[in-house]
Amino acid sequence: MPFERPHTLPRRRPDEAAPDVRRTPHTDVRALAGAMGNQAFGRYLAREAEAAQAAGADPERCAVDVCAVPTGLGANHLFIVYTNERGVQYGYRAGPDGGGKYLGRLAGGVLSYIEIDHGLYTAETFQDYDPRAASVRALSGSAAMGKGDHLADELIRIGDAEIKYEWYGPNSNTVVSHLLTTCGIPRVSPVPSPVGWDAKLFPPTDEEREQGRGGAEGSSGEGPSGAGGASGW
Repeated sequence: MPFERPHTLPRRRPDEAAPDVRRTPHTDVRALAGAMGNQAFGRYLAREAEAAQAAGADPERCAVDVCAVPTGLGANHLFIVYTNERGVQYGYRAGPDGGGKYLGRLAGGVLSYIEIDHGLYTAETFQDYDPRAASVRALSGSAAMGKGDHLADELIRIGDAEIKYEWYGPNSNTVVSHLLTTCGIPRVSPVPSPVGWDAKLFPPTDEEREQGRGGAEGSSGEGPSGAGGASGW
């Protein structure tokens, strides 16, 4: 049996001193297992493990930051960093695939398609990782909890759509703008007027046509953002 009941102590005479039996965590576990049965005890351990794991979770740690790094072409490239309830950070980005899937790698994203990427935000796992990147906090606390999954799902949908990359948009900054709007996150940028910010990734929906809007990316933003300019990639 995986768990044994504690051995029964030998009977003693009335005039004998009680033996010095010290309870230990090990004997307590054995007794608990014997009382509950192995299957119930297994469920108990699983619940205890989940509780211990959840103890390190704090919704107030959650945050969504929009970051910008300069490119070699004198522009700025945006990406998103999400911090979950345990303080683990994930990055979400897009950029030109270099034409690699179709006509070979070409400079400036010519004849390229938008390529997406997301994963742990570390120097080893995320190509845009830069602790010195300009950033602005778009959302924090419990309001940001779970946004990482929404960002990943929408980013994958963008990648599957095989959208043509254009220097002035749609580009990587268009993707960030779209992700913020679609995932219910304030549309903010750490740099003014990033190129592609107001471009469209997808044709407008019927509802947007009825409202006279060109698409989600065209809606007005909050914070230091806007259309036009030469600060984007």
